Amino acid sequence: MRRFRLLAASLLVTLCTGFSSCGDDEFVGHPIRVEGWTEEYLANYGIVPNAYEFFHCQYTRDWNFVALGLLSDQHLWMGVFDTLTYRQIYEIRDEEITEKKISKYVGYGEYEDLYLSEILPSGLAPTENGFIAQINLHYNDNNDRLKSRELLTFFSSNGLKKTTVTLSNDEMSTRPIRWYKDAAMVGSDRTWACCKDNGDTLYITKFPFNINDDPLAELI
Repeated sequence: MRRFRLLAASLLVTLCTGFSSCGDDEFVGHPIRVEGWTEEYLANYGIVPNAYEFFHCQYTRDWNFVALGLLSDQHLWMGVFDTLTYRQIYEIRDEEITEKKISKYVGYGEYEDLYLSEILPSGLAPTENGFIAQINLHYNDNNDRLKSRELLTFFSSNGLKKTTVTLSNDEMSTRPIRWYKDAAMVGSDRTWACCKDNGDTLYITKFPFNINDDPLAELI
């Protein structure tokens, strides 16, 4: 077992302690949409249906753990739960406002209005001192076409830090891969960065890591 400290800063993160390892569990596949989740089932996780927007989730391969992502009062929230006991293991609440409407520069002095369409929890990699977690935000145009994707990375190590990167249209985000002690590999299918849990970048590489060989979240 590992005991985590409660960390608070501009981002409020609560880590619930006293849980056992889930072994080689991994969050895989595309997030499952809210359809099929009844109000009674959501209540098991302490989620009030009328109090959130843009709900999505991902399960581990054995379905023992689930990562939930949503927007509540314009604040981004992500939680990881044990599906057998409904016990919360991780909780992340961004104290910054997440804009549901943004303007993207398209050139020649013109801007295009885009609207938040999806919140996709990507994953979380525990480290010796905390963790590194990632969430994807998708923005569509008026014709419901995907036009912008933002990758948010949260770093926790005796303090908290968040970075935001806008991905290109043909660039695919990946999930964080636990690397060594206080570091994890984060990035896209084009470029990987080895980052410490305090947000420092150790090095950047284009080496094609096989993410299927590494668990996304070994909750040890």
